[in-house]
Amino acid sequence: ALTTLSEVAAERHMLERPDDVIQIKGVDSGGLHLEGETLGDIRKMLETLNLQRQRLHVDSFRQILARVAPLLRAAPNIVVTPKNQSITVVGDIHGSLNDLFRIFQLRGWPGPGNTFIFNGDFVDRGDKGVEVIATLFALKVAMPDHVLLNRGNHEDEHIGRAYGFFDEVMSKYGSKSLYDTIQDVFALLPLCTVIEDETFVVHAGISRVRGTNMGHIAGIDRARLRTTVKAASDAKQGNGHKLSARNLYL
Repeated sequence: ALTTLSEVAAERHMLERPDDVIQIKGVDSGGLHLEGETLGDIRKMLETLNLQRQRLHVDSFRQILARVAPLLRAAPNIVVTPKNQSITVVGDIHGSLNDLFRIFQLRGWPGPGNTFIFNGDFVDRGDKGVEVIATLFALKVAMPDHVLLNRGNHEDEHIGRAYGFFDEVMSKYGSKSLYDTIQDVFALLPLCTVIEDETFVVHAGISRVRGTNMGHIAGIDRARLRTTVKAASDAKQGNGHKLSARNLYL
């Protein structure tokens, strides 16, 4: 059943703390190390990153990216939710780790009977895009059937450069190769989700191209699409491209 956050806000004011949390290793000069892939580990990671404002160690971040990539690659373009689930659809998080933390306070954690669809735009604008995707990807590894991730327009190589995610990665890790790895993983994200053959969940709405159907969406080779726009440096106006307000060619 679909419910809104406001319907349950009064019911859950505090984040439940599991009794079996596995402790995270200490923080060194490189940041926070994550040990293990259980739900308890990830809950502890989110609490620490959000409340103590620690940075995730690059080795742990790369490990999460490596673990989630094959799961996303194996998923179809159109994911169908399990039946008989409580389903929460979450819109743009845009790098707000505190918002993600609050959502889990209100709706509980992913697991059997409690499925989440995160409908894209995980990064940019906010300053915790790295931590947001680390949490979502780690949860996908821990609860693959109950954490469903759609791609948004900000999971895009050029959009990330225009709206701040590239700068965030560089300021925290100083690694363009890491940014490229993240974009490779973004390209593996499914495109949309169908809830019990009734509700179509996709970022940014229905295609304006006449005749587009589910078969077309299912046939897209999404892993090849690291971007769906061209940066101004890569395209010339008047050559079939239109300059947008973001200085990107569509």
